Amino acid sequence: MKKTIYLLCSLAFLNVAAFGQYVEVEQSSGAKGSIANVTQEGGKSARNYQYGSSGQVTITQTQSLYGANTNILYLSQGNGKLNMATLNQSGEGNYFQVEQFQEKNQATATQSGTDNYLYLEQWGGGNVGNMATITQSGSGNYINANQAQGTVSYGNHLQITQSGNDGKIYVGQSGLLGGNNAFLTQASDNSDLRVFEVGNYNTATVTQSGGAYNQAYLRLDNSGTATSIGNEANITQTGSGNVFQVEFIGDNNKIKVEQIGDNNLITDAYNSLGLGMLNGSNNTINAIQHGNNLTGYINVGGITNTTINVLSIPRS
Repeated sequence: MKKTIYLLCSLAFLNVAAFGQYVEVEQSSGAKGSIANVTQEGGKSARNYQYGSSGQVTITQTQSLYGANTNILYLSQGNGKLNMATLNQSGEGNYFQVEQFQEKNQATATQSGTDNYLYLEQWGGGNVGNMATITQSGSGNYINANQAQGTVSYGNHLQITQSGNDGKIYVGQSGLLGGNNAFLTQASDNSDLRVFEVGNYNTATVTQSGGAYNQAYLRLDNSGTATSIGNEANITQTGSGNVFQVEFIGDNNKIKVEQIGDNNLITDAYNSLGLGMLNGSNNTINAIQHGNNLTGYINVGGITNTTINVLSIPRS
């Protein structure tokens, strides 16, 4: 049995509850303030489309069995600003896709379980001040989050917390004016985190804790901007066998790295190829390693006035 709901009006308040059904909601608000609340149990799919400003949507999906009861959720809020989305999924093998267009939008997404995937896209004309908070718990989960793909974008905020082994996080933040910030936390083993920031005055705070064999890669690029205010990043890794890789493109970028544990490595993205990972001027890397069997490789090519400090403190 398939349940489909289609709604098109200037101002909509909708509540839907379904078990093991397909739910599709479309709201068009020439005025402001479409509201949709969707709750599903049993594992199916939900699609929600909102057009206009100040829309609100809350979607909750739960399931207990893997495979046949996989949940699929797709949300699109477009052609407006000040939209809000609250999304919850629990179970295994679930899929989230959230798209918000224009500016000043907010998304809060929570996934619990294993082998789940979450994709977030916030972008549009102005793309000022979008905010996203993502929480994943369980093993084998994946997050792909992108903010501010427009060339005039700035001021986005992203916070991600992921707990569980074998998790992956991919983050892209871009915009000519910059001012984006990302706070990313992984607490697990065998995790992989990659951050790409393009523009000026972006900041990233990355914490990988409580595990072993985690990897973090960070790329800061302000080479295409008229002014080089510079980007900043703070990286903390605790545990053993962790790897941090960094790449600078542009000027006046700063990174602070701290690794606590044994058999950890700090290197650059191209170290195995023997190429320089610092391309620009007045960049700074301050790195501290605590533990035994520590390694730090930093390659520099074509750089002026760049400061690199790597301090390794053996465990007594």
